[in-house]
Amino acid sequence: MRMLPIFVLLSCAAPDSAEVTEPDFEFLKKPIRVADYPLSPLLDGSGRFWFGTVGSGVGLVENGELRYLHAEDGLLGDRNMGFHEAQDGAIWFTTAENQMGGRCAVVRMRGEEWEYFSLGPDGDEGAGGVLESPDGEIWVTATAGIF
Repeated sequence: MRMLPIFVLLSCAAPDSAEVTEPDFEFLKKPIRVADYPLSPLLDGSGRFWFGTVGSGVGLVENGELRYLHAEDGLLGDRNMGFHEAQDGAIWFTTAENQMGGRCAVVRMRGEEWEYFSLGPDGDEGAGGVLESPDGEIWVTATAGIF
């Protein structure tokens, strides 16, 4: 088996002090059961804590309050994972119907605006991770490959 090196490029820019929000980590000081299968945690630049689940929707802790987003909120279903905060501040994640093999999509949330992207017929199941290249391209891993 041939092993190929993987390189990760990171860039860091210090935000203006007026843009920095101090997150409220009080919710981390006491253990709580948030879901049977919490996945892909993300602490965004606004101090919100996101996590996906298999069956419980998207968990969001904001200002110390835990809430969940579900299909009735606009998701395809309660299987959600692969969170990423893009360079423009948008939150990207995957969403899928509850049954295995069901439809899936990639969601971009910017404020209250949600936009959905299909992976096409070959990627309609098993979407997982979301990454962004240094030049702003969004990449999604799925059982059918990388999109």
